[in-house]
Amino acid sequence: MQVPGGPNPPASVAAAKQGPAPDGLDGLNRAAPASPPAAPPPPAPPTPIPSQNDDPDAERALVALEDQHLATTMFSVLSQAGYAIDALNNEEEKLRLLQQGDYSVVATSSTGPKLREGITVYQRMAHLSPESRRRTFLILLGDQFKTGDGTQAFVAAADLVANNAGAESVGVLLRGRLDERARVYRAFADAKRARVRRR
Repeated sequence: MQVPGGPNPPASVAAAKQGPAPDGLDGLNRAAPASPPAAPPPPAPPTPIPSQNDDPDAERALVALEDQHLATTMFSVLSQAGYAIDALNNEEEKLRLLQQGDYSVVATSSTGPKLREGITVYQRMAHLSPESRRRTFLILLGDQFKTGDGTQAFVAAADLVANNAGAESVGVLLRGRLDERARVYRAFADAKRARVRRR
């Protein structure tokens, strides 16, 4: 207590006279414990690639790749080449078109994506009829491939192989390989017609 006209008591004495702080107030001057770091938000699901079939006369291509960046690259490459692109949504419908040979180009990998029946699009290609397979140009992508390697393409039963890192160069190779393939199948068809005429 301060005596009028007298000296103020020491702070320690004043605090002692005031008594203990009310509950909850004595910790205000102490640092609050650090709260645990917030959990990071879950990763956003990949944005599906939209189908682009605006031109009814454009040849169709199917892009079936698990890697979203790679799929987007192939989407761009094939769009610039003039194809109407489908992604592998509405699986049943896209596989029906594949089975019919309606896709001029299919870009996929040997590892995925897996279909509901448990096999990959690449494996499904092996079950196409010879006629449908001849109408479909298969681009197979993977880290194990050297872009444009003909031997690797032959072994993999693909028309063109490309390394994932070199996917952008597929557009440069595609036109030449399609022309070469057309010449081979034209010669095959001519030979087949010649055999029929000789019978």
